[in-house]
Amino acid sequence: MRKFVLWLVAVCIVNVASAQLLEKSSFAEEMSRCFVDYYTGGGMQEKLYIATDKPYYSAGDKIYYSIFLINSIFFDRYTASRFVYVELIDAMGRIVTRQKLLGEGGRFDNAIELSPKMNNGRYTLRAYTRWQTNFDKAYIFERRINIGNYIDDMVRTAIKYDFDGSGRVVASVEVTNNMFEPVANHDVEYSLCINGRTTRHMTRTDRHGFFRFVFRPTDDATDCVRFHISAAGRKLDRMVQLPSFKDDFSAAFLPEGGNLVAGIEQIVAFRAVGVDGYSVEVEGEVRNKAGEIVCKIASQHNGMGKFPIVASVGEKYRATLRTKDGITRSFSLPEPQLSGCVLHFEQDSSTQGNMRVEVTSDLNISSLALVIQSRGLVSYVVEDLSQPIRIKYDKLRSGVSQLSVVDKVTRKVVAERLFFVRGTLASATMTSNVKRFSPRENVYLDFKISSSSGEAMRGDFVVSVTDADIVGRDDNGDNIVSYMLLNSDLRGHIERPRYYFEADDKERNEGLDLVMLTHGWRRYKTEDVVMHQKPKIKYTAEETQHITGLVTGTIGKARNPSVMIFRNRKEYMGVYPLNKSNRFDITGVDTRDTTAYYIQALNREGSSSRVRIKIDPQNFPMTPALQREVFRKRTFSSVPEALLMRAKQNYYDEGGTPIIDIEAVEIVASNIATYSYSSALSDFNTVSGDMTRFVSIYDALQRFRKLEIVGNNVYVADTRGISTPVEVSETRSNGSGDSAESDVYIGSVEIDMGDKEDLKPEVYINGQQMDMGMIDAYPMSEVVSVSYLDKNEATMAGISSPTGAIILQVRDINAREKFLINSIAEVVVPGYAPPVEFYSPNYAVENDKSKPDNRTTIAWEPSLASNSLGEASMSFWTADRASDYRVVIEGITLGGELLYKEFVLQPK
Repeated sequence: MRKFVLWLVAVCIVNVASAQLLEKSSFAEEMSRCFVDYYTGGGMQEKLYIATDKPYYSAGDKIYYSIFLINSIFFDRYTASRFVYVELIDAMGRIVTRQKLLGEGGRFDNAIELSPKMNNGRYTLRAYTRWQTNFDKAYIFERRINIGNYIDDMVRTAIKYDFDGSGRVVASVEVTNNMFEPVANHDVEYSLCINGRTTRHMTRTDRHGFFRFVFRPTDDATDCVRFHISAAGRKLDRMVQLPSFKDDFSAAFLPEGGNLVAGIEQIVAFRAVGVDGYSVEVEGEVRNKAGEIVCKIASQHNGMGKFPIVASVGEKYRATLRTKDGITRSFSLPEPQLSGCVLHFEQDSSTQGNMRVEVTSDLNISSLALVIQSRGLVSYVVEDLSQPIRIKYDKLRSGVSQLSVVDKVTRKVVAERLFFVRGTLASATMTSNVKRFSPRENVYLDFKISSSSGEAMRGDFVVSVTDADIVGRDDNGDNIVSYMLLNSDLRGHIERPRYYFEADDKERNEGLDLVMLTHGWRRYKTEDVVMHQKPKIKYTAEETQHITGLVTGTIGKARNPSVMIFRNRKEYMGVYPLNKSNRFDITGVDTRDTTAYYIQALNREGSSSRVRIKIDPQNFPMTPALQREVFRKRTFSSVPEALLMRAKQNYYDEGGTPIIDIEAVEIVASNIATYSYSSALSDFNTVSGDMTRFVSIYDALQRFRKLEIVGNNVYVADTRGISTPVEVSETRSNGSGDSAESDVYIGSVEIDMGDKEDLKPEVYINGQQMDMGMIDAYPMSEVVSVSYLDKNEATMAGISSPTGAIILQVRDINAREKFLINSIAEVVVPGYAPPVEFYSPNYAVENDKSKPDNRTTIAWEPSLASNSLGEASMSFWTADRASDYRVVIEGITLGGELLYKEFVLQPK
């Protein structure tokens, strides 16, 4: 990192001295120096992008991915971070999988294996470095991925929603087997969690396989229903997030430059968004406080639009907007300011733009200056704003640039505006050894990579080849160009980002400028930079894995302590004295395998008496805000049925195991490590056996009826005030012509959302008390068992906790025991994920024609490098199906130019 900072300073000094500044002055040099100081003070940032083989998946499949990690200024791979964390998160915010990868030169690749028992739904693929967690989590890469499941289909459920006329929702759940036959007259237990209140019910399916439940919808994204059904040889335990039933939208009005200033004509942009986060097309009018129409307005692109207005002092403006469905809402515009600065910017072409500044009469325009920064470096400084300014883009970097009008005396930013520079991109051509391919034929692809100026370029790329008839093109998604240049520098969801880069035309440029006007800048806040406000850095760039902590005395501070370290308990690593802070930082613990370290605190005499040791927990960023679908009367499958059917066939063709339910509670194996609480564990409070049958630790914890899972938090069901189970029968017509059905309400658990922190149980991992955030740090393959002890059971085990304790046992190396001594700590360092190779048959060696080849991802090359001539090659064997293949190559050249290109291969 230090070498990179020194190199950056040198480059920035050259930039300051170059012709990039329209005006050379002490102020201009100071502005550029402020940004350099910001980076050397910890503000250097990384960008991360994940390329995947497909845009959506089936349960039982693998998500093959490749990661590009670059610095945010020059787009090169000179970054200090060597570790990346990759997570798959479900719609309720629970982490299904977390992987830690070790890479070199900013490149990482691996795969996530999807359980055949995964629920259908929308998931989030997230990746980040430890360094990125120092900044706003909006910097973290996230992508929505839909996953379907036709493998775990012995019992199927489908939900339809309707309304009863009194504001309640009637949900009809159809239960069928894998032949789509109704599962009739079967007992069903279901739990409804509505606005933090959980109620449990018993019912039965009718002769058509339906059962129904009624609830009042809320705005709580954690609202869900969980079914327990025993049918067709399966024990179905499924949770479904309830959609939002609120058909509404919101709108934001954003004056160009930041403030609505009275007396000066100004552009005001707006953006209308539905409750699902997607755009809503609207039209309407702006009125003053007398109700007079000032102007009529309408969205022009993805719910975004703009209009000119000359605001008056003391006036109040409201916009009334209507959707095509007839929903009408009214919104206030910002109040006009008596004093201020207005910034006007227009793109003249894709190579230049024009801007001018106007101020109210009380301000002196000569005290203001324009600072233009591009990807975090100052490119232009203009101190004479009395005349219009033409900005040529050849001195700017590709992507989002920022105009800032700065007061030269106070250093305050008085107006800001974003604009987009298309800049330069790399290009690629592809040739093949065959014009049209046959089934099971060996195909060679040769790529030629060129820079924007036509020069052959070295670079790193990833290539996916998919069956184009089954794996559709994701027009709503991103790619390396749209993400690195657009999404990664703006707040808020951007719809169809790749659309803006498919052509350079007026329509797309105008749409892109609306994006600039309606999405906030976040990566660099100019006012903080010029006011010398440095970012607060908590985590260093992770070049190696660390174990950090503190040694204290039993009373007060320990004097001259040291720590003694063992690896896997038996391998003595040494004794290390600590400095005056009594803190330690153990490095060099990088390992591919999960490894246990035992760290013992010693006092100045070398004994373990009168000292304690505390290990710093490894904190991870909060999971994304819960994504909630919006109820529609007509729904469409997000994953093509053809892909799901093909994935099911592939799963069983490759020897996939049929889904068989094991009882949720099993006896703990006798050969695992024992702890002080082991006597309290029993077959009634422990889940063990093959833990990979659970999608995540939260999936396993759902087997304990005394626990409530909300997002990635675990709470104890609060039964205060309920002395005995309440049993009430409710009879109602089922609307199907059958006799009335009866639901039995067998218990109620009410959780106050404001007091839920008091309901979290303690967490012990291998005998060591840990933070709740560590509960999902281990893959299910490393988990031996999970138990829940209620208050009484915990007391018997010597654990004092009014909410009980979750006991997690991860796989012990060498059958080690845990020392329950305050001066000794056991730290299990998870190994980084081993490499995963993409399976591709070699029909030159073995060609078993009786075994079908139904691949949907035909080839995956996660690390394709071009040579000095710009050449790169790969080969693969085609599958059985005669259909078009889509070839996608994306990556970055050594010169920092991005590349995304699609090709098509056709069959004979």
